[in-house]
Amino acid sequence: MQYMTGAITTDTSRPLTGTTLLPGRTAEAREPAGPAGAAGAARPAFGVTPGRRRHLAAMAVVALTVFAATLAGARVFPGYSFDMRQYTANALVLDGESRARAVHDAAVAWCSGRASADAATRRIIPVLARDGRPDDQAQCVSDAAGWDTRVSPRYTAIFTARVGVAAMYAPFLVVFGTFWGMWVAAGTLAAAGGLLTAALVAAIGGSVRAAVAGQILFAVLPIGSWCAQPLSEGPIDVLVLIVLVGAALLLGNRRPRVGACLLVAGLVATIAAKESTATALCAGLLVAAGMGLTRPGIGTRRPATVLLLALAGVGAAGTAAWSAYRGDPGIAETLQELFTVCFTSPDVTHPWQRLLTLNQGFWLMEVRRQATMPFGIAALSVAGRLLWTKSSRAAPLLTVPVLIGIGTVCVHPHFAEAPRLLSTAWITCAVGLAMAVDRFSAVRSQTPTEARWPGRRLVRRPTDR
Repeated sequence: MQYMTGAITTDTSRPLTGTTLLPGRTAEAREPAGPAGAAGAARPAFGVTPGRRRHLAAMAVVALTVFAATLAGARVFPGYSFDMRQYTANALVLDGESRARAVHDAAVAWCSGRASADAATRRIIPVLARDGRPDDQAQCVSDAAGWDTRVSPRYTAIFTARVGVAAMYAPFLVVFGTFWGMWVAAGTLAAAGGLLTAALVAAIGGSVRAAVAGQILFAVLPIGSWCAQPLSEGPIDVLVLIVLVGAALLLGNRRPRVGACLLVAGLVATIAAKESTATALCAGLLVAAGMGLTRPGIGTRRPATVLLLALAGVGAAGTAAWSAYRGDPGIAETLQELFTVCFTSPDVTHPWQRLLTLNQGFWLMEVRRQATMPFGIAALSVAGRLLWTKSSRAAPLLTVPVLIGIGTVCVHPHFAEAPRLLSTAWITCAVGLAMAVDRFSAVRSQTPTEARWPGRRLVRRPTDR
């Protein structure tokens, strides 16, 4: 049997049927699939098929393990911040402790975290750490516990109004104690956020690889690090993801009842956790549903879109009713807290005019900063482009996290707090960039073998025996 090396010729006088081009591949295998084959191989563009659930769960567990190992190896346990102390005290109150006892225990945890951070700093740069005298811990606890009585009750009310955030931390404090309970809860919420990101990618039609890529992107993008800290960002981002997964299942008509239940449960929990985020979330859902109704080219089933519109409207009305019933601080009170520095000075006049002036300066500096470090803008632009080309029906829904992040920063334009407040917007980046996995895989599968792997090949002559 003779073989020759060289390029494939286009001699039409000899039939190529049955000719072996590569081991295990025939010429017929290169023929494009017909309409029947295409229809049989088509996958739903919106939702998870039953055959992929086990693979998705297995790969998600692997990615979750890698994420947890990364957090443990990176030692993501800095000292307690002041906001963490507030949420710790509120969670302890929900666990049944008195306010005074909860404030004292939160102060002990805060001082322990500060001491650990000082010890780590002293090992690296001794001149930047405090001298660490033996009486520092007792003095720290006394000062931290007494600060709660010196601060304005209006400032404390901003944190106590976020009952849902404290409720998500409270069970972990019972099991793991005050200090480690907060950190274990934060790690659990970060892991749940990664799994929900994978579920969101699968719900809008992504493959298993894209779903796992979305979970990994959640871990490596800034949203993962913010969710891994015991602040309000972890619970809020997880609740937003639950709402988005529910809305995607509802609009995709894969599991509309499950999607509607997740949507309602997520909205109710978000209202209890942070009313401002719930308002922005409902507004974003109204915009997404309105785009689905006014632009049929990107819309899904009209009944599902109408139901999403109705649920978002009811959620917005419920948020306003809940705030009025409890008397929780509104946006005006938040602005006074911003301009009076935790209510340590008299209230300002015309807070909305001051906010407009502050936003002008903030966004001008932000444009300059993005011009030198355009990672955020570039990632968001690429993700948005991929979403509109790969899954245009889900693109309006996934603009909601960006609207939430930008709206939160506009109400609180503080340079030090902006990266934390914008964490929700990274959900769109994680999901959009994850969809690139399927897009590039589709391009690669459509590329001929010779173009993917150029070079010489062994080709058998049809006349050889």
